[in-house]
Amino acid sequence: MGIFNLVEGIVNHHILQIHRVRAAAENPLAYDLAFLASGALLADITTMNTAASLTTIILFSSRFDNIEQHLH
Repeated sequence: MGIFNLVEGIVNHHILQIHRVRAAAENPLAYDLAFLASGALLADITTMNTAASLTTIILFSSRFDNIEQHLH
């Protein structure tokens, strides 16, 4: 989700200027930048969760291999 927000925000809001997050706001750029910041935060959280999940899988699989070796 975060990557989509970043790409959509950069392409549609800034490059193509198709629409703004809140065009009627006193400062629409602030809303656009907040949208990009939230996308970056979500992308970072997603990346950290993915890395943590992969680390957990690797740790558990290596422990399972050790247990399996002791059983044989």
